Amino acid sequence: MSAEKIIYLEKKKYGNNSCYGYGISDENMAAAEAAGTLPVLKLRSEHIFALGGEDGKLVPVAMLMGRDGDNYTADEPYVKSMLAAGMEPVFIHYGNVESQLRDVCGLLLPGGSFDSPKEWYKHPELLKNHCLNSRSAAYIAACRYALSAGLPVLGICAGHQMMAGVFQPGLQMYARIPEETAVSETHKGHKEDYVHKVEISKDSRLYRILGKSELEVNSNHNEAIIDRGTAYDKIRISAVSPEGIVEAWEARDEKIFVLGVQWHPEYLASEYRDKNAARLFEVLAAEAYGFCQRKKNPVLF
Repeated sequence: MSAEKIIYLEKKKYGNNSCYGYGISDENMAAAEAAGTLPVLKLRSEHIFALGGEDGKLVPVAMLMGRDGDNYTADEPYVKSMLAAGMEPVFIHYGNVESQLRDVCGLLLPGGSFDSPKEWYKHPELLKNHCLNSRSAAYIAACRYALSAGLPVLGICAGHQMMAGVFQPGLQMYARIPEETAVSETHKGHKEDYVHKVEISKDSRLYRILGKSELEVNSNHNEAIIDRGTAYDKIRISAVSPEGIVEAWEARDEKIFVLGVQWHPEYLASEYRDKNAARLFEVLAAEAYGFCQRKKNPVLF
């Protein structure tokens, strides 16, 4: 493609979402690509200001986009939480992922409904209509690039699972928590409510970030990482639910910032002004700023 073309995302409610999102249709994406240009997806200045951001004075952090029907989408709670923490969301679509990440200072991997590689699951026979689609491939490509470049990363829900699987060889996952564990209460379907506690290890980076050994969180997942303790040499499990379901992990190597959480801090931060949830985005912003300073990245400010 010969040149970049800025395309501004449209704000509206996509599909059955209860919250607003920012998106672009496949038709408009295809039109830009057919013209021989690389689409660069951005927010309009008025949307940035309305959500509390300050255009032109933010740290550029990539965010993988989601899918809703025939649209690329980014849910407003993610966007709002990033802007409030001082990050400019750089919206990543599923083509030429590595080239889109070259000038960013960090990576946010949102949650969503898409499949991880089959070999990660302890009981893959429980998977229904399993398919590694373009979204799965884009997440894997982004994770690999981030690890090779040393980008700070925050993974949320499915994003935390995907990053863990790419980062940690031999990772294992539950495909369906109720069928594979003794946990009777589902962890699925409660993004809007505080539904259970997580217990945070006091020797973890997450504990140092939040200063808490216990946290009340929301929950919206069927799958989960299996805790294999020291069998994982790249990642450390840093939080679990009271029943032992993995709720957070982090890189054992603290020279890099890689953190994943199973709950949805973007919703708690944007809708409930939860300071603990907002703190996760603030730390990602600080780590991204430090990354750019170390690399003397010319795109910063």
